[in-house]
Amino acid sequence: MALLPGFKLLRAKRDPDGYRALVRLEADSPLLSGHFPGHPILPGIAHLGLGLYAVHEMEGREHCLVEVQGVRFRRPTLPGDLIEVAVVRASETGSVRFELRSADVVLSRGLLVVEDEISA
Repeated sequence: MALLPGFKLLRAKRDPDGYRALVRLEADSPLLSGHFPGHPILPGIAHLGLGLYAVHEMEGREHCLVEVQGVRFRRPTLPGDLIEVAVVRASETGSVRFELRSADVVLSRGLLVVEDEISA
């Protein structure tokens, strides 16, 4: 799984229980198009996409997102923001906790329930 379009990966670190990356949301990201004219913010689905990307990087394989639990969007994510994406395995089987932060402020967090991707 590739990083979402319009993000630049600045650094990343994988460890046995998690993954962290620092990315920058580029001003020309197609994800900002039309959301919202004159005041672009990153759509919530892209927060989940960043979390799923981090799960893939942590595990080294593709996953399908099957459920989200307790997701909270706390602050708008703006063009140029430096975003720390972090995931850690949760105690629930097949679950991963994700959190996005910018300048030590939580942007979003929640629980992603994933399954291995099945090839047809």
